[in-house]
Amino acid sequence: MARFQLPKTERKIQLRIEAHQAAPGKSRDGKHNEVLDHARGETRYDMPDYISRSEFKRDAQEVHRLAEALIELKPTEYKKLALDEDMRAHLDLARRIDAHIAKKRQILFVAKQLRKRPEILDELFAAVDKPKSEQKRATAKMHRLETLRDRLIADGDTALTPLLQQHPQADRQTLRTLVRQASAYKMRVKLAADEGKPPVHNDGSYSALYQALRELFATSETETAAPDATEQADE
Repeated sequence: MARFQLPKTERKIQLRIEAHQAAPGKSRDGKHNEVLDHARGETRYDMPDYISRSEFKRDAQEVHRLAEALIELKPTEYKKLALDEDMRAHLDLARRIDAHIAKKRQILFVAKQLRKRPEILDELFAAVDKPKSEQKRATAKMHRLETLRDRLIADGDTALTPLLQQHPQADRQTLRTLVRQASAYKMRVKLAADEGKPPVHNDGSYSALYQALRELFATSETETAAPDATEQADE
């Protein structure tokens, strides 16, 4: 009586399973083998360390953006980065290249090298995000000061009084003079526009008032007083 044998394909799978019991889901070269997983009733999605193609693509894009950001960092910030000699050499070269295609190619190479160093990625992401956060804070502060300046010009002493109460160290006479000059300039601009006359020459009063407010809050203990003064003027 002939001995029963598994079909050829299933027999191959069975032999491979038996040959790799010590390394589930791996082939001889150590690569992931979906055939073995399927024969065990498993899929690659059951593996805890599995990363989908879309996730890998997103991660790769993030690292590519990191490489671009590192290359665009200001020299003072770039020098602070903790990089090994090879990684810094790759980045130095990318920062020196001007030709578009060559620079793009070097950025791709830098991103590839960064992916080989996952232990430094968090630190580098934080390093490139720091200047952006500082810039956002600086921009927000500038807008607060501009809003306060415009309020002072529009409302005069009504807006200036609560500001001086909050900052008794301020030069009251200088601020009042600057507010009146800027208000007068605003009136001249409006009058010229209403009468169809040529634009009024900028006398610098707006800039002078802004600079005075900037210096006031720079020496103040709490720079958040700017929006407070504006809110009090609104009441």
